[in-house]
Amino acid sequence: MFGGNSNWRGPIWMPVNWLIIRALLQMYPFYGPDFKVECPTGSGNYMTLFEVAKEIGRRLSAMFLRDETGGRPVYGGTKKFQEDPH
Repeated sequence: MFGGNSNWRGPIWMPVNWLIIRALLQMYPFYGPDFKVECPTGSGNYMTLFEVAKEIGRRLSAMFLRDETGGRPVYGGTKKFQEDPH
């Protein structure tokens, strides 16, 4: 556990990422398409703030959407969550 609160490993990150996406979308009109940042860090790939917001959103969605095997990455190897229709 981090700091005695296990929420830092899970549910807290969705709303924090949503706030980051909103902030990036609000800053994009000010900085415009000429301002680019490296995303992900160390990749050498540069994106606008709008593109970074879309990438974070895509990554968040991917955790909850079914993959090619029909499982949801958020549940890992927990069979109960992956296979129970209810």
